[in-house]
Amino acid sequence: MLERTFTRALFAASAAATGLFLIFAYSHPVSDTSASASAAASASAGSTAPTSSAEAATGSASNATTPTHTAASSSTSVETQSTNATVNVSTLLDPTKKYLGIAQDGIPDDMTGLTKLSKEIGKTPNMVAYYVPWGQSLNQTWVLNLVNDGILPLIQFEPTTPSIADIAAGASDAYATTLAQTIKALNVPIVLSFGHEMNGNWYNWGTKGTSAADFVKAWRRIHDIFSKVGATNVIWLWDVNVTYPVPDIALEPLYPGNAYVNWVGLTGYYNTTPGGRSTFDTLFEPTMEQVRTFTEKPFLIAETGVSPSAEKPTEISNLFTGVQAHSDVLGFVWFNYDKSGANETDWMINSDPTSAATFAELAKASTWGFAITP
Repeated sequence: MLERTFTRALFAASAAATGLFLIFAYSHPVSDTSASASAAASASAGSTAPTSSAEAATGSASNATTPTHTAASSSTSVETQSTNATVNVSTLLDPTKKYLGIAQDGIPDDMTGLTKLSKEIGKTPNMVAYYVPWGQSLNQTWVLNLVNDGILPLIQFEPTTPSIADIAAGASDAYATTLAQTIKALNVPIVLSFGHEMNGNWYNWGTKGTSAADFVKAWRRIHDIFSKVGATNVIWLWDVNVTYPVPDIALEPLYPGNAYVNWVGLTGYYNTTPGGRSTFDTLFEPTMEQVRTFTEKPFLIAETGVSPSAEKPTEISNLFTGVQAHSDVLGFVWFNYDKSGANETDWMINSDPTSAATFAELAKASTWGFAITP
């Protein structure tokens, strides 16, 4: 749940002038610094060593505008799971079925929305995302409950403070070490993203306040800490906004390298643009093509939704069809929030009965969703 920092007045003026509503994308230390420097030097974008945490454990290798999020505040701690074997995430890295994911308003404190949605669509999503301020402790109870219910947690860490430059210099080493130790002890699969939509200019960790070099250095530093701790149950998601709103920002300089990433996330929303309503091809393909110039890592549509319109049911169908048609797209996460009260958009699946019925009909196919096992 990101906090949009772009200027709303700009959108209002644009909407008034064009009659269109444009949407942007919404709202992760090594104590051995010599080892960190060596790893960073050997892991330029597209490099293959060292392997990322998840791969090391398995031996295998908006349209720009995003809705705003309000990062979760829960920090419940629990007893960690007791098990003799370290969890193996290899089957989750490139599964044969698609992830059916949701970012549901109210979680982790209030799970009633997720329960209600599962009943409405006739299936429980097998990936659930929530947004956490960098520096906050992890809600361990929530994570364990999700995995015990067959759901893969996706944690979107939002580094509002300290600055990315400070994180790159080691300001968050103690926090990252504690976080890595906690996640290792949980011994369940977790997807982690750090500084999503870093190619945008609406977050302070984005291009307005952060250099690409510092972002990459910060990401690698955090990853190296997790590797040193032995938290190999993490799947690393590098999540960019689709390039439509920020076409002049090259993605490759922001990429930490294949050794530090398992999946490439894409954030983009179906909406009205100067070229008309979005399609999967117009929304995601340009960004996918650019990413493919420097990595072959699989994609996850990490944040998406469809704005209300007469075309919404058709565009929901287009999303399902587009993901299904791409073997290198693992699934999607729907941003199920009503932001209409914040002068944005109602992204809820059930904003109208036809859209809700369309989503439910498509989601019931056996190719969507599968139980995650600890």
